[in-house]
Amino acid sequence: MKIVTIGAGAHAALTHGPALAAIAAREPDLELAAVCDIRRGRAEQFSRQFGFRRVYTDYEEMLDLEQPSGVTLLVSEAMTAEIGSAILRRNIPLLLEKPPGRNIREHNLLLQAYRLRRTPHLVAFNRRYMPLVTQARRLWQQLVPPEKLQSIRCDFYRHNRHDPDFSTTAIHGIDLVAFLADASYTESRIQLQRNQAGECTTLSLWCEMSGNICTQFLFCPQSGCSFERIHMVSEHYAMTLELPALGTSDIPGRIVLYHKGRLLREIPMAGAAGEDESFLLGGFYHENLAFVEMVRRGQFNPANADLERVVSTVRVTEMVSRAIFAPVAAVQVGS
Repeated sequence: MKIVTIGAGAHAALTHGPALAAIAAREPDLELAAVCDIRRGRAEQFSRQFGFRRVYTDYEEMLDLEQPSGVTLLVSEAMTAEIGSAILRRNIPLLLEKPPGRNIREHNLLLQAYRLRRTPHLVAFNRRYMPLVTQARRLWQQLVPPEKLQSIRCDFYRHNRHDPDFSTTAIHGIDLVAFLADASYTESRIQLQRNQAGECTTLSLWCEMSGNICTQFLFCPQSGCSFERIHMVSEHYAMTLELPALGTSDIPGRIVLYHKGRLLREIPMAGAAGEDESFLLGGFYHENLAFVEMVRRGQFNPANADLERVVSTVRVTEMVSRAIFAPVAAVQVGS
């Protein structure tokens, strides 16, 4: 089974590279066949560091010559739709980094390419695959039913982030809430604040979801802390997730469970805060493992973040992006 990678930048080297190397070390039938990057030196470094056998600067040449079993696409947001669509049209199983299109137009390009041949794929929303999220979701499903999930709050804080468009990070929270709720977005309202330079410093997002679930998001790219928190509420239960996202203060993470107004349980995650474990705690290992197993078994489960199921997430994320670039401080939107 041959896996090739397109994109060998800093994010790929910090997350997907070590994850794939760790999987290949325990899976003798998995060959990390080749890596492609427009900067050959970067591809060569990636190859040496993680055990990829060959190096290319032209991804189409690599696909023609290698005939891979699967592709991991780790390029910039601006290139994802074009290259991802080309791979899907070739009917090669694909793991593509988020966002699956910067807007609905780009998402539709990917969606149309997928529908031509129903190519197996996963969108790389790594927080779905965090061990903490897996454990928390299982715990909620065991304890809470038949109570209805009423609401979810999601807070993403960063210190000194000056991204022109923070929506490419916010999409992780938007997707994770939809995943935990097992629901899609129906209506959204956005309000934001800017600093004197015109940068977005705080963005509030309120959404209604299918199943009459209320959600609230607070994205603060410029604050005095860096963390990601999720709070889930039913009539008698509540759960807080402190996510071990890269560069935040909650590594290795914690689950806090409440029942009828009282603290029921605290579950700290095992693991150190060192970089050597970040690809595991951050979900990148299990995300890539899910992709490898999908390729090996030839079993494509659309529930695992496929392009059709994340349409409402992409719509809400595009609204966030539009609000950031809008000349007014607040906009009202609906999907």
